[in-house]
Amino acid sequence: MYAGIGLIIFDLLLMVVRYLGVVFKTNAVAVLAVHHGVDAEAQSLLHFANILNMVRWKWIGGIFVLGIFLLIIGFWRSFSRRQ
Repeated sequence: MYAGIGLIIFDLLLMVVRYLGVVFKTNAVAVLAVHHGVDAEAQSLLHFANILNMVRWKWIGGIFVLGIFLLIIGFWRSFSRRQ
């Protein structure tokens, strides 16, 4: 049960990382559009966004399904022992 909860919490953190990657990339593109050229701040934001965007939604979905599966098994075991 605790493994399932841990995986779900880890999955939520990965969702935040992925979201921040999208936000940083959008911000960098906006900075490039305003300055009409190459900007060091925008380049660093794009680089950081690319690192954060290495997390794939497919991985997040797989970890979430595994976490839910382990959580169900944990609850099933605790309820089956009581009876």
